[in-house]
Formats: sequence, structure tokens, C-alpha cells
Amino acid sequence: MGRRLGGSDGAIIFAAASFFPVDSKIRFKMSQRKMDPPMEAAIKKPRLSDSTPSVSSSSTPTNSPQSTLQSLSPVESTSSLSTPSDRKFKKIPIFIVDFHNDVLDFIYRSFATRHLPLKGNTLIHFDSHPDMVIPRSLDPQCVFNKYDLLDELSIESWIMPPCYAGHFDKLVWVKNSFCDQMPTGNYDFNIGDHDGEIRVDLPLDYFVSEGNYSKTDQLSNSKALNLKVINSDDLKDGDLEIQTSESGAVILDIDLDFFSVNNPFLALYSKADMYKKLQAIYSYDESGNRDEVANRRREQLAELEKLFTYLDSKRTLDSYENTSIPPDRYKLIVDLVTSIRGNYNDEEIDWILVNNAGNTSDNNGLPHHKSTDEELEKYYENFQKFLKGLNLAPTIITMARSTEDDYCPKDQVESIQTRVVQILHKVYGDKVTDNPIKEYKQDKWDVMKL
Repeated sequence: MGRRLGGSDGAIIFAAASFFPVDSKIRFKMSQRKMDPPMEAAIKKPRLSDSTPSVSSSSTPTNSPQSTLQSLSPVESTSSLSTPSDRKFKKIPIFIVDFHNDVLDFIYRSFATRHLPLKGNTLIHFDSHPDMVIPRSLDPQCVFNKYDLLDELSIESWIMPPCYAGHFDKLVWVKNSFCDQMPTGNYDFNIGDHDGEIRVDLPLDYFVSEGNYSKTDQLSNSKALNLKVINSDDLKDGDLEIQTSESGAVILDIDLDFFSVNNPFLALYSKADMYKKLQAIYSYDESGNRDEVANRRREQLAELEKLFTYLDSKRTLDSYENTSIPPDRYKLIVDLVTSIRGNYNDEEIDWILVNNAGNTSDNNGLPHHKSTDEELEKYYENFQKFLKGLNLAPTIITMARSTEDDYCPKDQVESIQTRVVQILHKVYGDKVTDNPIKEYKQDKWDVMKL
């Protein structure tokens, strides 16, 4: 299923690599596929949180919420973890980042200071993308150490690992009708460990296509989750009936590309019509039971990654030993390679990046809908109507601009952000802060002073 790529799990910023032929900075969401270590190290940025160094948690089981807290901060005792959040913010804070996975810095710090309970929270996620990919390379035990985990996550994969850790047990993805990665509905499912990988037993194409699906009886250490997928521009009876856990809190999360969104991959090697060609190469057969489809899909993605890694290293497929790609599909790859080479110099071509783009281009692909002013007004109205209809206030509000990766149009993001903050004040009044933390501008912040 088409998904965003980028973040620390293999980010690429075009401005830092002059040989890329796209005049933009795109932080690609490359799912579980890791970027070459030199590039990955070059683009990692320090986290701007107020969190303190971790301490040893040897006295606590590594798969417990208590161990999570100990990995977050040494300043709090773990004696009262069974209670709801002990502290209250003076006003609802608004934390604004550019890359969406960076909201976890603030969320996890709020766990550590007990402004948020460690488990049973509800995440209401306004976005043009689900962001629910599970990196297949992620060790399940990694979710119980903040610093290890945040280094592994990216903008497309930041939601489900905290679910496996127990922090979220209810997810609400609010989208617009131009987003079709998941059908609307109410889903009860499990998340657990399958032979050292975090997987779910929800047989939606989104998870099957990522190799993230397994049968229920193949999951260990599983936890129950509820996911509600809602179209904000086509609300149905019951959409606003969101049941939250008695001891949990509500986190309101907003990606500004919810209102207007680009597919940045459409501009990549466009003279070779790359994205359209990749869609045929990365499409997959959905026939058969979900387990069979997921297994075939994992094999397909592994073989394609192997091929493009070889091509990036050797710069040719002349000696490549194809063992599993069907001849007709292999011919499409050869045609793509020929077309890109015919339009770009070899030093301009990053074949790893081509594979990463392919990972977003399968049977559905990414949404691309730059909204008109009239459409934006409609989406603002729907957003406000939705929040008022919920009849509940969040404990914290997180927001992602998504401009550095070119998902939210740069010429619209400032006006969208201004309107969204205005709507939050209209809905929540003086309960919400007048001073959002703008992490993307390197604002300093301290949860204990909010």
C-alpha cells in the first residue's frame, strides 16, 4: 500500500545532495528499508527535547511499561505507574514539528513526567497518510527504550511501535476522501511479536502489502487495538462516537498535509516517467488468502530491494542473477533502467532512491491533492465541526508541518497552520495555550513548566 517514506529510518534531503535532479528537499519515507549508513548518518539531526539521560532499568522487566518510563527519564519514581497521569498541564500545549515522527519527543517526555499515562491512550490522527507502517527490521524489544526506538522510526512508521509498547490502544485516523490507503470502518485487531518482527492480524491491504500482517495464532505478547478510519468530508452516524479508555488520555495529532497534500515522488526522474513505470513493477497479486499474499509480498519486496541495491553498487544489471522475478516483470525493470539512463547522467541516479520510490507506488500509491482556497475552507469547516462534535478535550496537541519533505505545499503551509491554530482556540477557548512550541524553529521547551 502506498506509504510515505523518510525520517531517521533512511531519510534523504535533496538539498544536501546536489546530484539529485529534483529542485526540492524531500525527506522520503522509506519504510523498513534502511538507507546506506553514510547518508543516514549525514542527515540525522539532534533531538530538541528537554529529556534527561536514561538510567539502568535492570531491576525491571524489559517488556514492561515500567521499563519504558525508566528509559525515558530518571527523575520520576515508578511506584505510581498504575494510576492515570498524575500531573496536569496549566493549558493544553501545542507542539509543532516539521517531520511528523518528531512529535514522539514531546509525547514520550509527557509519559516520563506523568502528564500522560503510560498506557491506554487514544490517538486522534488527522493526516493524508496513516503513518502505520511497521519497520520489519525493528526489534520488538526496541519499543521499550525511548532512545533506541526514536532513532529507528520515521514519518511513516511512528504510530504502531508505541501501540506494541501499550501506550496507545485506540487509534482514530481522520482523512479526506482523496486518501484511499485504508477503507473507512471500525476495526478491532491485535498487535504482537511474530518471530522477532512486530506484526498485526488486521488483514487490510495496507498491512498486507507491507509484510506487516500475520495470523492471530502466530502472534506472541499480543495487545488488543481498536482503529477507526473516518472521512471528515463524509461523516457518518457514529463517526464522532469515540470511546476512550477510562484511565487513558487523548492526544490530538494533526498533519497539515491533511488539508492539502503533494506526492513528491511524482517529480523524481520525471523525464523518464519513473513513478508510472514503478507502479507496474511494484504492483502485486492480491488473490489468495491474506497470509499467502503477505508472504508473496515480503518475497517480492526483498527481491526488488536486492536488485536495486546490486544496481546501485555495480551500476549495471549485466551480471545480475535473477532468481525469482518473473520475466515480464524483469523486462519492465530493464525498460525503467534504460529510460532513466537515457534521460539522466549516471552520477545523477540513485538506484536505492528509485527502490524507495517504488515502495510508495504499489497498488494504490500516495495521495496527491493540492487543495484550492474553496476546498481549504471546506476542510477547515469539517475540522472544526469534528472537534466540536467529539465533546472532549485532548491532553496535548501535536502538529506536523510536513514541508521539508514536500508533502504539504510550501506556499500554503503558513496559512494552513495559522487557521488550524485559530480553530483550536475557537473550539477549546482558554483551555489551550496561546504560545505553541515551534520545535521546527528550535524553540526551547520544558514539559514541567507548561
